[in-house]
Amino acid sequence: MKTYRQMIPGEHTAGSVIPQPKEVQNGEGVFHLQNSCAILFGQELSEEAEFLSRRLADRFGLKLPIREISGHSPGQGNIVMERTKSLEDCGYESYILQVDIDGIQLEAPQPAGIFYGIQTLLQLIQAGDGQIFLPALEITDWPTLKLRGVHIDLKAQMPTFQYLKSILRRLAEYKINTVLLEYEDKFPYQSHPKIVSPLALSREQIKELNELARLLHIEIIPLLQSLGHVEYILSHSEYAHLREVPNDFSQYCPLNPESQRLFKELAAEILELHPDVQFFHIGGDEADSLGQCPRCQAKAREIGKGGLYVEYINEICRFILNQGKRPVLWHDMLARNPEVVDHLVHDAVIMDWDYYSRDDEPFKIQIYDKGGGQIITKENLSEVSEKVRSVFEPYWKCEDYPDRFNLFGYTRFFKDRDFDVIAAPSVRVDGDSGYSPTFEFHLPNIRSFIEVAARYGALGVVATSWAVRRTPWETLWLGIAWTAEHAWSPERTDRQGFERKFLQQFYGAEDQTGIIEAKYLLSKLVATASYRTPYNEQGHYWGLGAMLQEFC
Repeated sequence: MKTYRQMIPGEHTAGSVIPQPKEVQNGEGVFHLQNSCAILFGQELSEEAEFLSRRLADRFGLKLPIREISGHSPGQGNIVMERTKSLEDCGYESYILQVDIDGIQLEAPQPAGIFYGIQTLLQLIQAGDGQIFLPALEITDWPTLKLRGVHIDLKAQMPTFQYLKSILRRLAEYKINTVLLEYEDKFPYQSHPKIVSPLALSREQIKELNELARLLHIEIIPLLQSLGHVEYILSHSEYAHLREVPNDFSQYCPLNPESQRLFKELAAEILELHPDVQFFHIGGDEADSLGQCPRCQAKAREIGKGGLYVEYINEICRFILNQGKRPVLWHDMLARNPEVVDHLVHDAVIMDWDYYSRDDEPFKIQIYDKGGGQIITKENLSEVSEKVRSVFEPYWKCEDYPDRFNLFGYTRFFKDRDFDVIAAPSVRVDGDSGYSPTFEFHLPNIRSFIEVAARYGALGVVATSWAVRRTPWETLWLGIAWTAEHAWSPERTDRQGFERKFLQQFYGAEDQTGIIEAKYLLSKLVATASYRTPYNEQGHYWGLGAMLQEFC
């Protein structure tokens, strides 16, 4: 590369990029983008070249020609994208971006790395005084976590199809490579049309979404609940015989063979439209009614509730494995019944969800015992059952225990048993207001959970985003970008500095103080906003009207 000239005052540096690149060497001067430049691409990179061309045209009005490199010198003044073997040890998503006064060179071992280098390049571009330019520098970059995901929950908040596609595009800008897509009743089931919402996506739309995800290097993980959280099905009288408890439409009876049959029929339809997925999430969380019907009571007396659970879940897992996919399940029922963990199908992936543990408050952690998640401290530690405490206390202990706890012990517990684990913090949960997530606890939870996931070799992270509170998607992006920042580079990031660069990038505001204050004020409205049970008498989620009533 050429010797750099002096950078001009006020231009972008790599410090503005989300997520922050691993290694940056600043240069001197700038490279000016103009219509005389060309995009030159190497082997198997035509889609990435076309993507860059479209983005430059949409954002800056540039019309750059695209040409394949044909063995000749690419010349100066161009954007050159080529595959290289030099970064293979850093993974298939790694890249090197070099910018000098004579052009841009982007190299990566695989197309995914080229794509992420493009995302960095686009964030570095600055426009002003009729010029479009970016600073001279060299970036060598790669992700720490292989899987970097966000949960899209369609049950209580159905965006338009165009908006859903825009979510995927913005996720890709932050180098998010996985979407956990929870359809619930928004999938166009043909074998069971009764459960399909009028707002469901069409088959053609799902195929289009798959193609967009492929172009954006995003893998979709479909989520279909296999045991609990099936109100959208069991609220219909045609399926009432599958309920574990007659007047509770939240959970299947695991000993009714039709429960598994229904799950398999629905899963088969989803897999037909998602043939290339690697993972399939089967839910399996918060099965609080387990063992209550007469048949299940008798079985639970014989093998325990944990045994009842794992026998059912194993059959579901084996079905998914037979389709050539890896099953993923929430961890909490296993945490409540640790004696059955070693009986779980070992190819299952454990998704460890913990929304409240955080390293700035290490005197409390979230655990799972007699019910759902509980927060424990030194004061209520004695209330934890001996069954749970005897297994997990070694993972909580640290030098100052019980005044302080080691956090996220479930990830370490499952890793010790050679399960693949995905960490699941949250950007939006049931306890948030209907107006904005409570970033005061979400951001520390995300950061500290990802640090533990990286330290102990988890597959990655999926930031959950539960739509039960119907919080507008526009309010979630701070937490999502924060997740992307740490999943790519889990090293400590200054929170205030990150908020400034996010808000400037997202809103284009030079002075972000007011926006930051407004975001935190909105998140505190939970104290005054009324809370409506998420389901109506038919078992369907309330729509936007319930949220609008907060203002009336």
